[in-house]
Amino acid sequence: MLEDAFNDDKMDRIIKKKADEASATRCASEIVQEALVRRALRGSEDEPDANSSDTDHFNDTCSIKSTPAKAKGTKRKNVFQQESERQDKRLRDDMELRRQQFEQQIQSQLKQHEDRMVLEREMQDRRMLMEQARALAQDQAEERMQRARQEAEERN
Repeated sequence: MLEDAFNDDKMDRIIKKKADEASATRCASEIVQEALVRRALRGSEDEPDANSSDTDHFNDTCSIKSTPAKAKGTKRKNVFQQESERQDKRLRDDMELRRQQFEQQIQSQLKQHEDRMVLEREMQDRRMLMEQARALAQDQAEERMQRARQEAEERN
């Protein structure tokens, strides 16, 4: 019964872990896809218009566009850094979970061993009591048999 519960919990954790990993993979691929789209958009916005001869407009456009690109780059770095930190945290949590499961398994085995020892002691005590009771009953039966013989001899 405990083994079934343990196996059920283990399967639930495995399924949950796979779902979390799939979610993280989806999230990471969305982040990468978003970064590629931003990079493509930035590349098309930063290209100078070949037909335009207005250099002031080009400089204004470049200076305006370069600042958000830097901000986006910083933001993108933070997103990847957050993803890295999230993965590190997940690994730490997994290790902590495994450690806790190992400790619980050791505690469970220790408790089972102690319970087994108590049961064996109780069984040994019961055997001893039964042997003592049987020996006492045998002694009493022998005494009665001797008394009966003595009484029979006295009567004869």
